[in-house]
Amino acid sequence: MTAHDLLQLIAKLDADDLAKPIEAQVKTLGGTFNTDSIRFDFDGGRLIVATRDSESYEQNKQNQITETYFINRRVNHG
Repeated sequence: MTAHDLLQLIAKLDADDLAKPIEAQVKTLGGTFNTDSIRFDFDGGRLIVATRDSESYEQNKQNQITETYFINRRVNHG
C-alpha cells in the first residue's frame, strides 16, 4: 500500500468513521496485540506501531502529534 492509497481510503470514509480513534491490531507469531500508539511517517513511508508495554509507547504517540503539527503547518502555509 502507498501513502496515496491510504489517503484515498481515508478520504472516502463517512464523517462518523473519521471521528473515531484509530487502533492497530498486530498479528505476530506470539499472538495479537492492540495499541493506540500509531505514527504515520509519510516521509519514510512507514507505519510505526508501539505496544503499550514498550518504552517507545508514549514517545511514538507524541511524535505523531508533532508530525501532524508540521503537516498542518505545511498545508496551511504552503
